[in-house]
Amino acid sequence: MNGARLQADINTTKAKVDGLTNSPAKTGLLGRIGIVQNAMDITAAATITDLINVADGLNDMTPGDEFLSKVKAARDGYEILNSTQKSLVSSTNLNKLVEKEKSLVFSSVDFTKTLADNSVSYIVLANDFELDRYIGITRAVKIEGNGKKLTLANQSALYDITSNSAFVVSDVTGAVKISDLIIDMTVDHHAYWESTVPMYFGLQVKGSSDVTLNNITLKGGHAGLYVNASNVTANIIKTEANTLGGIGITGASTFTTNGLNNTHSDATGKPQVWLESTTSLTLNGYTAKSAGTTYEGITVPAGQTFYTNN
Repeated sequence: MNGARLQADINTTKAKVDGLTNSPAKTGLLGRIGIVQNAMDITAAATITDLINVADGLNDMTPGDEFLSKVKAARDGYEILNSTQKSLVSSTNLNKLVEKEKSLVFSSVDFTKTLADNSVSYIVLANDFELDRYIGITRAVKIEGNGKKLTLANQSALYDITSNSAFVVSDVTGAVKISDLIIDMTVDHHAYWESTVPMYFGLQVKGSSDVTLNNITLKGGHAGLYVNASNVTANIIKTEANTLGGIGITGASTFTTNGLNNTHSDATGKPQVWLESTTSLTLNGYTAKSAGTTYEGITVPAGQTFYTNN
């Protein structure tokens, strides 16, 4: 018999006993009902405490979907307790749950707030949402996208007039790891911004020493990923419908990836990867197209190298 059914039966029985004429028998029955109710309350609180302790044991090695489901199960279980049962869950245990919930992100506002909290080292996206502001990462953190999609709401969500990006990792000396995330930049770009600052990036990494990207899809911008003066390892990168190319690299950067694991379906004649300056590259699975050579009907510009994996 489940808890809800048992509680309903207790309530029904108590209502019937309450209707009896006062007598020692009635008093005895009510006492026994109270004992059963108390036992049930203790059991319910203990069950939720167990769920909270499971959630408390999660860490940044826990897959995002598991982290989300177990934290959510503990919260949902707590919320259906009655007031007496909730009072039996210690404040210490409840605080454990609250701490784990800090890692869950449901909106742009959540994301910004969580990144500002240095006590949170692991962030898990709980659902798809629109970006009404750019997401700026300025500290070491691990972000599990959990297969969710961030869609740019409008141009005002971009970084600024000089670095138009939906997602920016900027000047971080510690390790940043971003996994299983889709960033969709497909919006009607403002004509003024198009003419003054013609590059829109899904994800920009600049001035950062240790960034790892795993299974990232970047679509609908001018470039999907732009790396500037940073050390980046990229595993399974997908770029789609970017108008000027997939991945751009400039500055004193170190960039490592394997083209055999990456896919590019950007504008025809545009580079899958392009290099704008002296940079340390490990581009397994790509073929270089040097400046002055022809690639899909266009000439590679002076000072650049294009790379293709097909």
